[in-house]
Amino acid sequence: MIQNLNEILVYKKLNSKKKIKKKITFDDLIKLSKKCRSPIFQDLKIYMILTVKWHFDYLAKTRKNPTNLNLSLRFWFNILSILKEFENLGWITKNNKKNLKLDIWSNTRKAFNFMWPKNTSKHKYYSSKVMVDLRIDQLVKYISKNKKFLNNKIILDSGCGPGRYVESLLRFKPKEIIGIDSGKDIIKSNQERFKKFKNIKFIRSKFDKLNFKDESFDLLISTGVLHHTSTSIPFMIKDHARVIKKEGHFFVFIVGQGGQELDLWKFCRRVMIDVNIKYAFKTLGNVVSPLRLQGILDHSYGEYKSTSRKYFEKILKKNFSKIKKISGVYGADVTPETFKGDRYFKKRFGSGNLRYLCIK
Repeated sequence: MIQNLNEILVYKKLNSKKKIKKKITFDDLIKLSKKCRSPIFQDLKIYMILTVKWHFDYLAKTRKNPTNLNLSLRFWFNILSILKEFENLGWITKNNKKNLKLDIWSNTRKAFNFMWPKNTSKHKYYSSKVMVDLRIDQLVKYISKNKKFLNNKIILDSGCGPGRYVESLLRFKPKEIIGIDSGKDIIKSNQERFKKFKNIKFIRSKFDKLNFKDESFDLLISTGVLHHTSTSIPFMIKDHARVIKKEGHFFVFIVGQGGQELDLWKFCRRVMIDVNIKYAFKTLGNVVSPLRLQGILDHSYGEYKSTSRKYFEKILKKNFSKIKKISGVYGADVTPETFKGDRYFKKRFGSGNLRYLCIK
């Protein structure tokens, strides 16, 4: 086993004359990480995706050129390359297990079922609920100037997670709110936490095929959910529109298409494919905030399906009489409006978040 970093530094100096690639890509790191068999790489992979993601976030926040991320990619490529050679020399233990081939969509469902119940303790839950309240306040203003608009309305949260949007909507005194999610554990957790509210129901159900009658809801929200399933976007939008009442509202958010960020998320998922999520949760939980932890695990274990803005708007227009693009909340959402002045926005985020309010 390696005793300290001196061996790495000495080895690097001795091999400094080797030809080095000018640019390291996400794919280069993915390919190299798949060859690294030692248990030591489990920890390294966790900290690799953490630091690369932090670097990306820093560049986005400071509006700096996203190509600067290559500094982090090169650093980790060098570290993994050296340790891989140590592994080949027999200096560190080698694990002969083959790389896992998982059903990415099944793995996504299992990951979220594990993550969300872990994110419902008071300090973890409320760290992200503040942003949810801002999003709901913005949404309600878009719908009506009358703050009592949602009084006695029936609302569905499709893909409710830990019930953050459900709790936020309670402020507007709706008649009933139903939250659905595919995870057994999160539904059980929600039912326990919200049991004192008679107008709230949580049902375990798939959100890519809704088990409700036509025109059942006044408002349906689906935030950051539909891109996590293999079912086609057109089918899911049509089915969601089916259960909304005439002149009812639909608020939807999915990821867009293009940009370095989506490549980064794919990189995280491919690198972490053989790292147990419980181990990653425990390891990262000691070094990052609860809100950061949720985002990192989300991008590392939840598969994403990208959609172009033009195509998504075409789908929405087929199913609704009116659609309106929502700007999102500054500091929380990724849209051209919240990143105004970022000349690298398209290169960094592609089309950004696709956030829309629709009227049937």
